[in-house]
Amino acid sequence: MLDDSTQLRSMTAGEGTFAMQFAHYEAVPPALQAEIVPRRQAVVAEHHQHD
Repeated sequence: MLDDSTQLRSMTAGEGTFAMQFAHYEAVPPALQAEIVPRRQAVVAEHHQHD
């Protein structure tokens, strides 16, 4: 997805354009949430220790 603009410019000799638009949020499955939340909390705690 992030490489789309480079590929488009290459294919169109720099003339092509595109736009991205947010579509929706989805709930994170509980098992994945149980992994993500503690990791994020650790990052935030580490950041606050350096303030």
